[in-house]
Amino acid sequence: MAGINVHNMAVCRLLTGATQVGDAGGDAIAAAAEEQALVLFLEAAVLKRSSFGPNHPEVATTLVEVGIRKYALDDFDGAFDALNEARRILSSSLGPDHPKVAAVLNNSGCVHFRRG
Repeated sequence: MAGINVHNMAVCRLLTGATQVGDAGGDAIAAAAEEQALVLFLEAAVLKRSSFGPNHPEVATTLVEVGIRKYALDDFDGAFDALNEARRILSSSLGPDHPKVAAVLNNSGCVHFRRG
């Protein structure tokens, strides 16, 4: 999760989304970049599953990135699903009390908040 995690992205998105009106062109460019990134992270998840196995922490790390991109695209159900799978993998591989599990749970809360 190298420096930026879902929680940080969620908080930034909540704060900026609630207080700023973006220009339509900039929003379209950002959405296109998020969609391209999502495609790449989904592909990476498939490759990591086949290389490391479906329950490896590397798979979870990529699923967190998938969740970030889906969140940015307002796909809150998809973001929650990706984060939930990441949490399950991290809980089973690192233990349920690991800080990475806590971060994913916190981030899932941000998704629930936006989802309503």
